[in-house]
Amino acid sequence: MTDPTSGDQFTEAAIRRSTYLDAAREADDATKLFPDNLECAPAIGALQGLAQRLRRLAQHHTTAEQPIGLTWEARADHAVRLYARTAIELEDTMAEATRLRARVAELEQPTAAPQAVTVEHVETALREWLTDFDYDLHKATACGEDDGEDRYPDEAEAFFGCLIRAAARPSA
Repeated sequence: MTDPTSGDQFTEAAIRRSTYLDAAREADDATKLFPDNLECAPAIGALQGLAQRLRRLAQHHTTAEQPIGLTWEARADHAVRLYARTAIELEDTMAEATRLRARVAELEQPTAAPQAVTVEHVETALREWLTDFDYDLHKATACGEDDGEDRYPDEAEAFFGCLIRAAARPSA
């Protein structure tokens, strides 16, 4: 048994205080694992809030508190229980950080490989654009005034040829 007048670092309060402070430091360290972007901001804020709450809890436990007569086995058991709970919370936070990092990496990847543009793509785009740009010209192209024939396939093919030639020329 220790002297009741001396500050014992193994009192229940001292163990709690050091455990809370250690957990707060680990939560602060965990915030550094997240990339600085808007998607991770809620997790970073939650970790910072957790660290603040842990520091406030640590302030309620003083190391000058007198021992309560616990044996070293009881003190060790108590410390292990406190640490295990903190370690589980940290492990959950680390798992969440890993999940968020994977999500950020997924969002940074292109969604699909670019598709080769065909004459059919150009024809569809030309129809949509001309309908919005000049509806009378669209009607005349979709249904020729002389013969009622759809001129979009020919126009799209000509335009596609222009695109191919423009892409083949080196940029100035």
